[in-house]
Amino acid sequence: MKIETRKLELLPYQIETKGRLKILTSSRSRQEFPVTAIQESYLQQVAQGKSLSSIAMDTINGGQTFSFRELFNLMWNLISLDVVKDPEVFKYFQKVHEEITTCPLPTVKAKAAAVREWKKDSIATLPFFRRFKKDIIETFIQNSEILEVPERTKVVGLGETSRDMFAILEGEASVYGPGLKHREFITTIPAGSVFGEGAFFFNRPRTADVITNMHSVLVRIHFHEQDFQSFLSGQNKTFLEERVWIIHGLLSSPLFKNVPPETMDQFVNIGHLRQVEAGEIIFRQGEPGEGFFVVIQGKVVATHNQRLIHTLKQGDIFGEIALMIDRRDRTATCEVAESGRILEVGKNEFYKVLTQNLILAREIEEIAYKRDREING
Repeated sequence: MKIETRKLELLPYQIETKGRLKILTSSRSRQEFPVTAIQESYLQQVAQGKSLSSIAMDTINGGQTFSFRELFNLMWNLISLDVVKDPEVFKYFQKVHEEITTCPLPTVKAKAAAVREWKKDSIATLPFFRRFKKDIIETFIQNSEILEVPERTKVVGLGETSRDMFAILEGEASVYGPGLKHREFITTIPAGSVFGEGAFFFNRPRTADVITNMHSVLVRIHFHEQDFQSFLSGQNKTFLEERVWIIHGLLSSPLFKNVPPETMDQFVNIGHLRQVEAGEIIFRQGEPGEGFFVVIQGKVVATHNQRLIHTLKQGDIFGEIALMIDRRDRTATCEVAESGRILEVGKNEFYKVLTQNLILAREIEEIAYKRDREING
């Protein structure tokens, strides 16, 4: 059961008034923490046996503003005071807090870690394969081999007609398409992703070069028509190709790269993949906020009062301000600058996922407030 959906049992705690502040304390710790009015409200509901998810969802459904940041901070303070009885909750928040405070995102991409032992059945853990039935997974495994590939090695080339598909277990690769004078960079493929799906699913010639950026470990899935014929029939092909693109985009985002597997799967399954063309308006400033978006391929520009605010690329999110801050109307106009694909998640589905994923919700809320300050000062 997810931490957010559990009923949490708390050991005794106290809230004391010191001047204008209310202070959260416990006899089990010498620490003390200020508690805000909204945190006190959340704490009362936790003490009454409500799960974190139900507290969030009930508040949102009631038309009130909910703060995932306040709930996260409250939970961390309760853990620091040693009043959360469930050790799994302690481990969950402690691990995430350590990652947030001690592991900032590097500004320069680090080299791949030392190659560890991989097995062919490791592909079953990757996002693209996780929801397949056991017999289908076994078919992929039986037709696969592990490859250790040096840095700057071409794995597939433009125009090639081989139908094999690849998954990146460790490392990273870049995609380069044809240009007027030289190859043009298209996108980066992070660890956990699949590529070569067009050839595998649709028997298309390769449309680009894929070159490793660092020493990488890949799984090569050999195409054997007799093994995959029934699996690749009808509309299943299009669904699978779209799934590949969505996963590429999400894994390219620092926001989604380390989320729990079930969270990634939720976004893959509830999101709607849209093909968008340059010049297309996704939404305009002042319109009601009805959805959340992730750039899967291409570029989107955000403008406020015709002033450029952000240029958004693969893996970047947008539309979060209207959904996370006082349910506002759109604070910017978002227009497609470079044709591609975006993932759209409806408002209700967005809230449902976040109320069961407090850490991701907190991060998205932080982005929303940061961008709101950049727009409004």
